[in-house]
Amino acid sequence: MYADVDLKTAIARGVLPGPRMFVSTLAMAPTGMYPLTGYAWELRVPEGVLIADGVEGVRKAVREQIKYGADWIKFYADGRYYKTGDPRRPLRSSVKFTKAEMDAIVDEAHRLGKKVAAHAMAWDGIDAALTAHVDSIEHGYGLTDDLLDRVIKQNVCWCPTIYVGIWVAQGRGGIWPDMIPIEREAFAKTVKRGVRIAYGTDAGGYAGRRTRRRSCR
Repeated sequence: MYADVDLKTAIARGVLPGPRMFVSTLAMAPTGMYPLTGYAWELRVPEGVLIADGVEGVRKAVREQIKYGADWIKFYADGRYYKTGDPRRPLRSSVKFTKAEMDAIVDEAHRLGKKVAAHAMAWDGIDAALTAHVDSIEHGYGLTDDLLDRVIKQNVCWCPTIYVGIWVAQGRGGIWPDMIPIEREAFAKTVKRGVRIAYGTDAGGYAGRRTRRRSCR
């Protein structure tokens, strides 16, 4: 579960060659919001995230990840993306955590001296994550002018995963092909406005070496 911490430690101790790493361990999601489908209900399979619910539950989850070596805390802000046709908010989504839960995640992480990254693809997720005062938006395909104003004002970093969207669109279809031009437009605006941008791949979308991200610090 915390192999990224082990790798970071091995590199720091000279056991393995590699770059200095800042790791986030397991991303957080509430019950039912990050389901792995295709399995019989009686099978308990790893969910790929740390499930946490309620204000006290998410605070405990943050503490647990920091206990095991997390440098950043990451959570899933949204899912279920859909296109609207409205140029002001072309890409919308369903927000996963409640406002109270998101506030608690960020508050607890900042209280303990850690930064927070939010998986936020579309307008609703980005809006909720910025309201909670996260430090970095991951993906951010649906960044719009009003959201960019807040990103700049709050000095938030954006970690776009440009190519992985193309990769997913080629294999999955659905809304993903429509998301490519939306992100392309957002990227052009952020560059012009001087938003801090971190390189990220989403640990996928490449046939060869897989690099997660380079953090804004």
